[in-house]
Amino acid sequence: MSDSTSPAPLSSSKAPEGHLDNLSKLHRMSRTAGLGSTDYAAVNVAAVMTAVLGVASFLAVVSPIFLIIPVVGVVIGIIAIRQVHGSSGTQTGMTLAILGLIACGLFSGFTGYKTYAKDQERKADEAALVSLVDQFGQAVAKEDYAAAYQLLDARFRDRVPTTQFEKFFVERMKPYTGAIKGFKSSGLFIIDQAADDAGIRMAQGSTMVSVEKTAEIRLDVTYRLAAGKWQIFNLGEWFPAQQGPGGPGGSGGSGAPGAPPQPQMDPTQPMGPAA
Repeated sequence: MSDSTSPAPLSSSKAPEGHLDNLSKLHRMSRTAGLGSTDYAAVNVAAVMTAVLGVASFLAVVSPIFLIIPVVGVVIGIIAIRQVHGSSGTQTGMTLAILGLIACGLFSGFTGYKTYAKDQERKADEAALVSLVDQFGQAVAKEDYAAAYQLLDARFRDRVPTTQFEKFFVERMKPYTGAIKGFKSSGLFIIDQAADDAGIRMAQGSTMVSVEKTAEIRLDVTYRLAAGKWQIFNLGEWFPAQQGPGGPGGSGGSGAPGAPPQPQMDPTQPMGPAA
């Protein structure tokens, strides 16, 4: 009797199976919950720095001392490209890095070319000045003072006439030092881009004058570039421009046109103002 009235045993398999299905659905939902349709990609910091340094590389055009900016920009730009490329799409900034690298390359290249051009121009100027000194020395050594006079700047010739120029070497230099054997430049010059009132380039360098009787004479020579040609602007203190009523080279000093050379025992020493 008890067997016919006792309830049928509950199936132990249905409840656990339904519970597992719910957990499975919850797990699948939790893996995608909170994400949008697209993932977020961060801008690479090194790429931003490369772009900023690319713009700042313009300073290298102003002065070569700022070439350090594009150099640093290129290094950081290469790092940025590697980082973005290896980020599997989690970082952006490739365009910024490339543009920054291009700017760094352009500004540094322009500055490098300008520096190279200036260096070549300086070497050409130095070679021309050395040649000028050598020509002048050869002309004086041959006592061809007319040829030496033509190597002088127009302002020098306006201040010192040819007769005074020749008498200086014949009457003052030769009796004391003997014959002049030649002029030899040291090859070192200070060249200014715009040193006079007309914005014409000037240069100064040391020259050794080889003579017959005494030791070599050191002479500081000034040069001027006019019409694309270097000429001697002044021969140290041998022909000083005196301040007179007419200004430099005016009628009040020994440097005045037509004035005879002032007597002096030692022409190797600087000439002082006229007494």
